[in-house]
Amino acid sequence: MLTLPSESKDWLITTHNLPHLDWDKYDQWAASQHDESPWRDIQLELIQNWLIRFGDALDDNYQVISFDGFLILCPEDERIARIIVRTAEESVKHITSFLGDVAFKHTWPANIIVALNDRQAYVNYLDHLDRSENQTGAIPIGGEACFISRGFPHTLINCFEIAHVETQVRHELFHASVYRYPIPLWLDEAIACYAQNKGHCTTHFDEASDTIERLRTMWNQDTIQQFWSGDGWSHPDVLNRMSYALSEIIMRDMLNRYSHQDISEFVSLANHHDAGEAAARKVFNLGIADLAASVLGPGDWTPKPATWYLDDHDSSSNL
Repeated sequence: MLTLPSESKDWLITTHNLPHLDWDKYDQWAASQHDESPWRDIQLELIQNWLIRFGDALDDNYQVISFDGFLILCPEDERIARIIVRTAEESVKHITSFLGDVAFKHTWPANIIVALNDRQAYVNYLDHLDRSENQTGAIPIGGEACFISRGFPHTLINCFEIAHVETQVRHELFHASVYRYPIPLWLDEAIACYAQNKGHCTTHFDEASDTIERLRTMWNQDTIQQFWSGDGWSHPDVLNRMSYALSEIIMRDMLNRYSHQDISEFVSLANHHDAGEAAARKVFNLGIADLAASVLGPGDWTPKPATWYLDDHDSSSNL
C-alpha cells in the first residue's frame, strides 16, 4: 500500500503565515508513482494535514470535522458546526436532486469548507491566496463567501454573522458542485442563487415592473456583452447587482419552461467561451438571446465572444 513519503511534511509551505501545498513537489512525487495507488487516501491525508496547519495558524480555536464526504475547518463553536454540517447535507441532497449525476464530478475525494469567524482573517486569507506561488485559478474580488478552485478546491465562508452561514453554504456548494465544468458565469450564478434559496429564485429580485424596467434600462446590445462574458460581476456597483438580477430572472423563466433534466444537460454542455449558445441550441432548440429576450423584450441580445476579453481579463468570481 502506497503511503505519503516522509518528506511530504515539507510539501506544506507557509506564505504570509498561512499554509499551502507546494504543488511542484507534490506533482513530481505523484508522477513517479506507477502502481495502482490509493490516491483517495493519500489526498485525504494531504487535505487533513493542510486544514490542521491552517487552523493552527489562526488566532482562535478551530476544529476539523469529517463527515460523509466533507472535511470542514470551522471554529470550535457547536452552533456554527451544527449549522454548517446540517446545511451541507441538505445542500448536497438538493443539488443532486436537481442536477443528478452532473453534480460533484470532482477529482478530489472530499468537499472542503473553510469557515472563518473573523472578517480580517477572511480578507487576509484572500490576500494570502492572491500572493501565494504555485497556484492557479481566479480569486474572488469581493463578498463574504466564495468558492476557490485553486489549490485544494474549497468553499470559503465567514461565520462572524451566523445568520448568513446557511445561505453562504448553499450558494457556494453549488459552485463547488460544478466547478469542473466550463459553464458561463451567468449560468453558474443563476443556479447558485436557486440553490441558495432552496429551489426558489425570489430572495434578491422579483418580476415587479420597476425591476424589469431597470433591467431594460441597464442592458442594451452593447452592455449585454458584459453579462454574457461574465465581466458584469467584476464591477462592485449597479452593474454587478443587475447582472445577478438578470441571471436570476432568466433562470426563473427557464425553470418555468424546461425540466430539471433539460437544465442539467444544459449545465453539463454550456461553455463560457460562447456563454452557452451552442448548448442552448442543442438542448432547448433556441439561442440564449431568446432567453434574454423573454425578460428584456425585443433586441439584439446575441452573445458576441469576439468582443470579449480584449484586455485578457478573467472576470470569473464565483461569489
